[in-house]
Amino acid sequence: MTKWDGRVFKSDYPLINTNDIPSGLVSVPITVDDNGHIVKTRMLAGSFTMNVLDDTTIAPRLDWCLGVIDETKFKADPYTGMW
Repeated sequence: MTKWDGRVFKSDYPLINTNDIPSGLVSVPITVDDNGHIVKTRMLAGSFTMNVLDDTTIAPRLDWCLGVIDETKFKADPYTGMW
């Protein structure tokens, strides 16, 4: 049982400083060549979030995303995706 005495937590379980937990993410630069149109991007992959399965259970979720670094070079039509 964890109790707060106003200064420190006292717990039956080990307390872990969140700075000691690795982030679970990786970031890599990627150059996209879309038929000669070069776009600098960065891919992020790893454990961004979690799924809530029920009132007492969560499960880690692995995801990835690709973001454009220099938005001034990203001029694709938002509806068709064509340059």
